[in-house]
Amino acid sequence: MAQPSQEAKSYWNHSCTKATKGARARLKEYHHGRSQYTEEALKEAEHVKVQVIRKAKALAFREGVHKASLKPTGVWRLARWGRERSGKPKELPQFPAIKDGTGGKATDFDGKVRALRRTLFPPPPRADLEDIATARYLTPLELPQVVTRDKVKKAI
Repeated sequence: MAQPSQEAKSYWNHSCTKATKGARARLKEYHHGRSQYTEEALKEAEHVKVQVIRKAKALAFREGVHKASLKPTGVWRLARWGRERSGKPKELPQFPAIKDGTGGKATDFDGKVRALRRTLFPPPPRADLEDIATARYLTPLELPQVVTRDKVKKAI
């Protein structure tokens, strides 16, 4: 069985999909031919979609609470969630500590930047300049560098 993605919504069901497709169809109709009728149909479809999704979210939450109440530790986990995370925004993702190339770990922002710069953009290798004195180069081509209006118009 395939694993759901991180973007998958646990509350999403067939009615949410149906309401979303209906709202998208009304939006296409509205863009195709703007009229008061299509605008009202779009508003109604968007309203229905919001209501269906709200209902699905509430139902999924109630089912989650019910499942938590069936286990002895579930109620306590739910209580801790209510104290610590309920109603708060999700924490922003944090870039983990990384090896800094000297055997240590970079934990602060500047250290991580230096470590990534060293790893991803190493300094270029030194060029061997010993053979420059004996190198023979072909004579360069002489090309006129005059740009005229006609050349610009022709290029466009």
